Amino acid sequence: EEEQTPEPTINSHDARVLVAGMDSVHLALHKRKNAGTVVLDAARLAATLKSTEQIKEILTGIFVIEEEQTPEPTINSHDARVLVAGMDSVHSRLFFSLLEAPQWARTEFNRLCEALGLMPDGAMEMINESAYEKLNESLLDEADDHQLLFNQKLAQEMLV
Repeated sequence: EEEQTPEPTINSHDARVLVAGMDSVHLALHKRKNAGTVVLDAARLAATLKSTEQIKEILTGIFVIEEEQTPEPTINSHDARVLVAGMDSVHSRLFFSLLEAPQWARTEFNRLCEALGLMPDGAMEMINESAYEKLNESLLDEADDHQLLFNQKLAQEMLV
């Protein structure tokens, strides 16, 4: 029977590392059959790094496309000059954007607020407080199905 030499183990006490023209810690290690010697394969390392960069580019393209497919909320352009009674310019801009529909998904309302730098619950409270002061009624009410109802008839009265 032929005696088999066990594969050397690499540990911090006895390993000698030969770096073939590379100095990065992130190198792929290739064991050589010499006892305790490790040789870094520069060609294999370069191929792995190139492959990693290619995959990174592919994944970056995928994630960028997904972000681009998400439409940004539309905010009316004329509303920056007009203030609604009891509201500052940012809340007035939100008010005019809400005039576009009588019902809003809560997520869409949140996106409108975020685009304007507003916290959604605070924005809803500000709009309703302004409406209570002028009309003694709220403009925005939250329905059970995660929808917000915007009373457009009352909203028109806010502009008078």
